[in-house]
Amino acid sequence: MQLLLPTKFLAVRKGDSYVLTPSIPLWEVAQPLDGEAANTATTTATATATTTATTTTTATTTYNNNQPTTSLFGPTSGSPLTQQTALTPQILSKLAFAGGLGCALTHSVVIPLDVVKTRLQTSPKSYDNLLDAASKIYNLEGLRGLTLGAQATIAGYAWYGISVYPSYELLKGTISALLYGSPEVAASHGPTVSLLAGAGAAVLASLGLAPLEAARIRAVSDPGTYSPLGVAGTLARIAAEGPNPGGRKLWAGLPPLMLRQVLFGSVKFLAYDAVKSYAVAAGLFGVGEGENALLLTFACGGVAGVLSSTVSQPADSLLTYIASGGGGGGGGGDKGKGDKGIKHVLTRFLNEEGVRGLFNGLGSRCLWSGSIIGGQFFLYEVFRNMLGVGAESLQEVFIVSFT
Repeated sequence: MQLLLPTKFLAVRKGDSYVLTPSIPLWEVAQPLDGEAANTATTTATATATTTATTTTTATTTYNNNQPTTSLFGPTSGSPLTQQTALTPQILSKLAFAGGLGCALTHSVVIPLDVVKTRLQTSPKSYDNLLDAASKIYNLEGLRGLTLGAQATIAGYAWYGISVYPSYELLKGTISALLYGSPEVAASHGPTVSLLAGAGAAVLASLGLAPLEAARIRAVSDPGTYSPLGVAGTLARIAAEGPNPGGRKLWAGLPPLMLRQVLFGSVKFLAYDAVKSYAVAAGLFGVGEGENALLLTFACGGVAGVLSSTVSQPADSLLTYIASGGGGGGGGGDKGKGDKGIKHVLTRFLNEEGVRGLFNGLGSRCLWSGSIIGGQFFLYEVFRNMLGVGAESLQEVFIVSFT
């Protein structure tokens, strides 16, 4: 509060309010600019008044279409000051629930696209394109072939949503405080904060996602061997493979997975925030509340998904190669033996598939990602609003009341 005032005034906190000294004659408080109506406030007819400032969750001050007014302190804002509510464990748990449910539902819907994308990466010579792959899988394996790895997919991305969304919100505040000292300064560095917070949240999500992603890829690339085993059986089988069995094999694909998720997650949140800010400023979709706001959320999420997929595609291709047994990075299979470093695996991949191989399945992944990220953000907003922790619900509005 003190930072908002001229130096001759002193703000003293009393309970939930601030008392300004010296006191101010009421007629000096607000005068309209160019005849425009000044901000209205609750007042009483006294010659002098003590000015108090309180933070509440609802605004009673009326703002004149964002038109500034003049006052004893100089020109005033045409809109209220806001700040984010402190993220308590209760709020974070609700965000985690909304994120986990949203991600699990959206990934369930696009499992067939995920299967096709994985097959295009693991057996590129068997299919001509996206439609050819989908047609051949359906004709040879039926509808069940397009739902391979469903258990691991749902479990993995439920964890992803539970971990990434609340940690992103928490990291934004933490990074803002550490790097810039205050939300006001951090607000002018929004892209940097979004990138770093998205990357940090992706690192946390990758730790739990890596084993489940390995199980999913095995079930899709070699269904005859791994589908009957289920998720738990597949994980046990992977851990027992190779000359050096052990649980660490479940995280053999962690480096490329983490690279993929960091690239994907940071670009996803950055692109979503940037596209949404532009859309709001441009007045697209008749921006407001209700259906229009949700439509905007879905559209911005779709754009963010396509952009983040394109950037992270090489890492995704390398992850699939390792998890299916390529380069000896993931254990079994006839592509390699033993545990090799990421440099060795990349060299072997490029020798076998070439640089072009890093982008196998890009079209299906962009279609998959655009759909799924749009759906993720859409359902995340729906569920968090239902739980009372929507973006607007977490904003405190700063109101000046004259009494």
